[in-house]
Amino acid sequence: MIINDAPGQPLNRAPIIDLFSAMSIDLDATVDISLPTDWSVFSIGDSRTAYTVQFQLGTPPNDRNDDAEAGPSIRITQVPDGSFAQLMFGGRQLDPIEFLGAPAFIDVGSPDPSLVNVFWQDDSTVFNATSSALSLDDVAAFIDSFEPVAIQDWNQRFSTSEPELAAEASDCAPQPNFGSTLDP
Repeated sequence: MIINDAPGQPLNRAPIIDLFSAMSIDLDATVDISLPTDWSVFSIGDSRTAYTVQFQLGTPPNDRNDDAEAGPSIRITQVPDGSFAQLMFGGRQLDPIEFLGAPAFIDVGSPDPSLVNVFWQDDSTVFNATSSALSLDDVAAFIDSFEPVAIQDWNQRFSTSEPELAAEASDCAPQPNFGSTLDP
């Protein structure tokens, strides 16, 4: 079990002491919490596999331009069958917002005022998008441009490819090999 307090908070402050005082652990190592007054559970869940990709936006090279022009970056993480608890680790300060036409949360506690850090859920998958160079509207427009694909298409596109074995062409005479009396 991991508990994070808000960033920059002093140790041993009363709300955290109240939370720890409300906990008990039995002989089977089961943690039970009788939440203090005015406390509620935001998210709970097991850790699942997370997939993270970072996009560098900009002008790709073409026949008139040999160099790609680096633009802003955006990092997107998704956790299929996951929970916000896994993505929001680290003392987030969340405000509810609407994002892509659905309820979401934005982290307003970042020390970097230009950081857009938004969390949302689509079906059973939770997502996080982060960018220091894009506005919330730009992040939404970028994500809205994605096209859904079947899992099989994703696996085919991003799985490890195995190159075909090259045919061995040799003009060498037969090479010596180990006889049956040598068993390495």
